[in-house]
Amino acid sequence: MRDNHDEVHDVVLKVATISSGHLLLNEAHFYEDELLGLQGDAVPRCFGFFQGDLGLIKISCLILEDCGSVMEGSLYDVDIATKLKLVEKLDKIHTAGVIHQDLAARHIVMKDNEPYWIDFGEAARHSCRKRMEVTPGDFSPDLHEFGCTEIYEFVERLDLWKSIYVHYQNNVFFLDLVESPEYLYHSLHPAQIETEEQQDQAWREAEETYRFIAEDRKLWIARYGQTQGCQ
Repeated sequence: MRDNHDEVHDVVLKVATISSGHLLLNEAHFYEDELLGLQGDAVPRCFGFFQGDLGLIKISCLILEDCGSVMEGSLYDVDIATKLKLVEKLDKIHTAGVIHQDLAARHIVMKDNEPYWIDFGEAARHSCRKRMEVTPGDFSPDLHEFGCTEIYEFVERLDLWKSIYVHYQNNVFFLDLVESPEYLYHSLHPAQIETEEQQDQAWREAEETYRFIAEDRKLWIARYGQTQGCQ
């Protein structure tokens, strides 16, 4: 397809009938308004929205730039550079006044190592209250301090933050409280460690869990002190 500047673009046609046409119309409105300045950056370029009749069926069609294939696999397994780009572009979308409301790998396409957010049929207008930058490897902040639920939950899914919680035997503890594997082991109810086999298994898991979180706990204590578990 040629645009107004005589440039040729590969395009994708999104077609819907009356049953889902309202979602396509909603998406088109965002492309033509709030997302206009992000086209070709955070989202694909949009070349128009059209409606017509095919016999007795009303057809809606949204024409978008082809920005590659749908992301494969889990968001958790994406490389760190792509994760940061996804967060940056999602932040731009929020700043433009849009909340996506369905953040999944199937709503991301990749072209030349660049991700683009797509599928805004369920999107809504949004006044983003995000107040903090996302720093990979830092401890997860409090949601209320961070300010935006959608971005916060997405960053957690990407595993960009260190957790302040420790999970052991279906129990959850604040990181700073777990001072030893004994702390974890002695948290168990007697019914969980009635047999010698249960005791051995629980102790091995306590040791493994503590080894996994020990360095993060030291970092937390050095940075914040033992305050979280006392709140």
